Amino acid sequence: LWWSMSMLSIENPCLLTELTRQAIPQISKNLLKELELLAWGVATSRSGSKILTAIQDDMATRMPNDGINLGLSACILRQTVCAVLWACCFAGQLSERFRSAAVRLAQTTQSA
Repeated sequence: LWWSMSMLSIENPCLLTELTRQAIPQISKNLLKELELLAWGVATSRSGSKILTAIQDDMATRMPNDGINLGLSACILRQTVCAVLWACCFAGQLSERFRSAAVRLAQTTQSA
């Protein structure tokens, strides 16, 4: 829904507030690829900063320092993280914690 609204340039504050309220508690239940799509949709919205923060926090938590085992190939995982990184940068909402986790991911999976 958020993606569709972004593509149509719809900014309905009441609807976006309700979407945010319902989405944030569900973030950790989503697959990383689903979070990637959500991040892309939210990145173009002026109302998406809370969602982007929640996505980054969740993904940084899922990426431990000592390697990754999230059911994705290293290549797909790097692509997913880069896409979320891009979306957050585009929105001007990139957190240092997520950026650092993405750097560690790149370093630990570079040979995979």
